[in-house]
Amino acid sequence: MTTSQHNPGESGTGGTQGLDDVPILPFARPNLLDLPPQYALLRAARPVALVRTPIGDPAWLVTRYADVKALLADPRLVQSPLDPTTAPRYSASTLLSKESFDRSDDTVGPTDRMRGRRAIAGAFRARRVQALRPHIKEHAHRLLDTMADAVAPVDLHEAFSVPLSYTVICELLGIPATDREFFQHSFDQATDMYDRDNAQRGHRNLVEYMTKLVVLKRNNRGEDLISDFVAATEGDHALLVDEVVGLAIGLLFAGHNPLMSRIDLGTVLLLAHREQLDDLRADPALMPSAIEEILRRAAPRAADELRRYAARDIEVGGACITAGDLVLLSLQAANHDPDVFPEPDRFDIRRQDGDHVAFGYGMTFCMGAMLARLELEVALSALFARFPTLEPAVPVASLAIRFDRLSGGVLSLPVTW
Repeated sequence: MTTSQHNPGESGTGGTQGLDDVPILPFARPNLLDLPPQYALLRAARPVALVRTPIGDPAWLVTRYADVKALLADPRLVQSPLDPTTAPRYSASTLLSKESFDRSDDTVGPTDRMRGRRAIAGAFRARRVQALRPHIKEHAHRLLDTMADAVAPVDLHEAFSVPLSYTVICELLGIPATDREFFQHSFDQATDMYDRDNAQRGHRNLVEYMTKLVVLKRNNRGEDLISDFVAATEGDHALLVDEVVGLAIGLLFAGHNPLMSRIDLGTVLLLAHREQLDDLRADPALMPSAIEEILRRAAPRAADELRRYAARDIEVGGACITAGDLVLLSLQAANHDPDVFPEPDRFDIRRQDGDHVAFGYGMTFCMGAMLARLELEVALSALFARFPTLEPAVPVASLAIRFDRLSGGVLSLPVTW
């Protein structure tokens, strides 16, 4: 099938066999904070629905919480397609497709998958993550000092959210400060949704750079995750170099963009609900539940679907998924399922309903979730303590999510105080 670019929310007019009469992702959003209404409509009528991806390929979109959670733990769904040459694609980006590596989590077997997760789990031990709190606070306050010296309005996205999340994940991985501008540029290229040449160029640069860094860390280890992963290339359950590279790039994507976006969106959500922000200031013990509600409620990407391929035929939600099909598990839609979260569009920092799947579930659960929660807590606490009169400098309705990058995020977030 020939793929093409399109405008968000575009629909065709034909039969489903030709994919001309099915919804096309990403759906148009009414505003920065609210999900597209199409998710709720599909969840009620067709919880497993045929859709077209942003570049026009066929896929199954899963929107009901129970189905998403079950499929997150279903071994019949894998990360790599059975045939990469003919498989339907979500976007032009190859960042998460693993097609640049000779081995993938889905071709090396469960023992090898567990080896990779074991290495990540060791890197994100609770004591080690909590030890990062002072360091993250230091970075946050340094950036806020610079913001305070600037003339308002200031773009919070560029001045705070991006550098904080990027600095923390790069330092955690062990990427030298002198290389971070190149690294960030390559990463931006690699997440290009529609320009395949640009995306592959950026991905190739990331792989080449990270491969050299892994080799360098063999003889010059430090207190960083890549050094930990390199150490895991030795012994009975050794990781291969390309596996270390894949883990590092995956952690860069998982550790930078969702945090950057949720700092932005968490800020907007709290500013849009001043009474809850006041309650949070008065009672810091509310912060953990506020973080969980931001994680559930914020939708940082135009489409936050977790991409998987069916290794075998699957029947779910009234649909018959065939081996080789692309399956999109909508974490955003699942986190807004009214069967699990009453009044799902209501932002409530005291909410105790259900367990969100913003970090996945089971074997797909994000091993860096503890770090993500810590960084979000530190960032928002420091921001509102430093700027108690913080306000958006433009109408929230004028703010927009990026549709051209897999990583999403706001284009800008001008604030004043």
